[in-house]
Amino acid sequence: MILQRWLPCICCTSLYPESQFKNAVKQDELYHDVVEGQLLCRKCIEFTPSNNYPYCRFARYKNKLEITSIPENLVLGFIEQRAITLSHIYMSIILIRGRQAALKGQVVHFHVDTSVIVDDLLPFPRCYEFLAVVQEKPLKNNEIRTTVSYSFSPVQVLKALNYLKQHNHLYSDKKLMTIEEIQENFKCRQEDIIPIRIIDSYAYNNATTIAPVINSSETLFGPKRIIPCAQDPIWEIEPYLEERCYPWLYPHGKGGEADPERPLQINLRDYYKQRLKSADNRWQKDPTWIFRALNLLQREDLCRSVNYHVKKSYQNGKMCYLIYPGKLIANSRTEKYVGMVIRGSSAFWDKARRHLRSMYATLGKPFIFLSINLQDDVEFLTNINPEKFGSTCNPNWEAIDSLSDDEYLMLVNENPALVARMCKRRLAGFEEYISDKKHPFLIDYIVSHYFLKTEFQRDGLPHLHALLWIENPPSTDTGW
Repeated sequence: MILQRWLPCICCTSLYPESQFKNAVKQDELYHDVVEGQLLCRKCIEFTPSNNYPYCRFARYKNKLEITSIPENLVLGFIEQRAITLSHIYMSIILIRGRQAALKGQVVHFHVDTSVIVDDLLPFPRCYEFLAVVQEKPLKNNEIRTTVSYSFSPVQVLKALNYLKQHNHLYSDKKLMTIEEIQENFKCRQEDIIPIRIIDSYAYNNATTIAPVINSSETLFGPKRIIPCAQDPIWEIEPYLEERCYPWLYPHGKGGEADPERPLQINLRDYYKQRLKSADNRWQKDPTWIFRALNLLQREDLCRSVNYHVKKSYQNGKMCYLIYPGKLIANSRTEKYVGMVIRGSSAFWDKARRHLRSMYATLGKPFIFLSINLQDDVEFLTNINPEKFGSTCNPNWEAIDSLSDDEYLMLVNENPALVARMCKRRLAGFEEYISDKKHPFLIDYIVSHYFLKTEFQRDGLPHLHALLWIENPPSTDTGW
């Protein structure tokens, strides 16, 4: 059954379709954060205790994965989040020298220095309800192409920093300016305050203030801070690094990817998957967190791909090369690196192209070409807000049909991981259906071979292209 309710696992809080759950038994209480009779997902059910893992490593309380809810003081806009961050990240692109050209894939992040921190709150005048933070795009032909204005509330930033200083151990030694000190340094003006217009859609959706208006001819003045380029960037995962980068996701500064207090360590890939599957969608709502996570995994995959070396060996009087994974031993004259195909490179994408060409040469022309939308609005909307959109068995069609495109895309952007997982299940169901010989496809014909490719539309929703070869196809000339 494809259309199902998605429920959270009591132990790991991950969302899964209801067919993936079982009721916990008494013995499960020893290894999971669960009580007999509560729901456990298949991943937790399949857990087997061992000396290294005496209990489930995804147990939210036993393994310290549970994070407190985000307080109101930490509900911030995009630039306001940057103002309270202890360690900043920025985006760049990796260009790999050699034959791995035409790379496609995720944007890569690098961390700036850990010394770039918030020691003192910038002295913003309290009398301003809105302040403009202007981001200028790169120069082209000595002209600035576009500028993006973000709303910024210094009072909201001050509230967030005061909360973090009281509850987050990473901020306990930081010195913050008080409202009285701000008032003393900057006397409020008596004239009317000119509000700021938010002209960027992402900034608008992530603002903490109502969108105001400003004339394009007006010039904006105010405090300015430029974060310098990193002289000593962070390349490795460090304890509390994620908590320093995202204090609004970890209000108490604990529970991140490399928390030293976690009893059972989790590798990065499993940790990020766990966060993205969580019923708490704070991680998948933050695009910078997703890009950083994907970058770290991409770097890990990149190292794994290129860290293969060959060693000369003589067997039966013949010289051969043995391939080993891992890093090359220093000062070794008999070993050399062997580069593998890197995901995202032109060589990587060319593999699927060559595979399709070989199918065409062997099987002939495909008989059916299909394009399928993998997104099901009913399943998605009824699971994220059942009170408004109803249930999968009894959807509220009036609320679903009246939802505007902008509102729908905003919900998708807040739950991208859930959308992707639902689409992946639907793709797997379609593939299982067409490959099952007991259920002929299109009533009279059975699919013998197929080629599937998933693409993403401009707004991010995936769709499927399928080429199908069928058994005993009718003649295109006679129709029989």
